[in-house]
Amino acid sequence: MESVLNSMIKGSLLILLASTNTVSSTKIVNLVVPEVVQSGTDVILDCQYYVPDGNFVLQWLFNGNNTSVYKWSPLHKMPEVTGILEEHLDLFLNSSRTLKLADEGRKLRLVRVEPHLSGEYTCVLESKGVVTRETKSMLVYSTEQELDLNVNVVNEGVINIACVARGVYPQPDLILEYHNEPISQQYQRVWRDINLLYVTECTTQLVISKCRDTNIEVKCRLSIPQVDYIAIKKRYLLLEADDCNFARYQNPPKLSVLVAITFFLVMVEF
Repeated sequence: MESVLNSMIKGSLLILLASTNTVSSTKIVNLVVPEVVQSGTDVILDCQYYVPDGNFVLQWLFNGNNTSVYKWSPLHKMPEVTGILEEHLDLFLNSSRTLKLADEGRKLRLVRVEPHLSGEYTCVLESKGVVTRETKSMLVYSTEQELDLNVNVVNEGVINIACVARGVYPQPDLILEYHNEPISQQYQRVWRDINLLYVTECTTQLVISKCRDTNIEVKCRLSIPQVDYIAIKKRYLLLEADDCNFARYQNPPKLSVLVAITFFLVMVEF
């Protein structure tokens, strides 16, 4: 009886030990997801793992969705791809249209990435009932497709300024500047185009004394803080100066005194 009990205890310990070894040996070693990439470039996402044998399944999830956008196991010839990755994933690593190495299926080769691929990427590794996962984020940014700055003189001393940036991601900061200083009152509108890229418009109106400033410099400064990107558009405007006789305004007392003295001399002669 005692020997049977001992055998049962030993068997349970062996099962527990095997399960523990499986848990400790099934793991994601390194998850490679670039934090920031520019739209139109190619990137590789890599889920580097360790498993006890080839009986496992690797999945990639996007933005917390439990439905995989990529699923692969060494027991199958090719991965399953669905959803957002279908148009950007390169599955074929050579002319024979098969995976080059036994573990190449763990990688995602994304070609010509676009801003809608920005988000969280999760690698899920499952082996013998053990599931482990890891998540990292990637931002795909897009610089402006257009940056237009228009400066128009409405009437004497009044200038309308408008700047429009198109095709940007993520939402940019747009600031109008007058002689390298931000203009205090400016109005901004933001919307998204059919490709979900941002369009930002900034407008203002300046009232300028042409007696003081005839050389006008206006800037439109676009920035994407997440990637330290800045673009600047400049416009110069030369205004015709008014007939500004500063002496006429600066010395009226002297003129009055001169008239008074002349009048006094005339009176003395009579």
